[in-house]
Amino acid sequence: MSLTPPAERYKSARDALWRIPAREGWAALWRGNGANVLRLVPEVGLKFALNDQMRLLFAPADGRPVGLDGKLAAGATTGVLKTARPWRRHPMLCLHAPACESAAVLVQCLAPP
Repeated sequence: MSLTPPAERYKSARDALWRIPAREGWAALWRGNGANVLRLVPEVGLKFALNDQMRLLFAPADGRPVGLDGKLAAGATTGVLKTARPWRRHPMLCLHAPACESAAVLVQCLAPP
């Protein structure tokens, strides 16, 4: 049950995409997205760095470009390493601790589970 009167409810996603910018401006569609970006940037950066290193690891020794099998192996290894990461929490959570506790929190984040 909603407390919003039926006349003010959004009838579809398209209705919301038209009414929100008309009422609050286009920036309202991205409100709150900065936290998601701050959360995802280190994770995606780690994934790309790991993928590049795995491609170098699976590259042929004679200098040829990495083939499909090497790319698949690099992607699979990257996924496994990213999923089984050694820290318990997201890397950005280690950065918000007070300065006096930052070393202890960093050790806790990097310690194996």
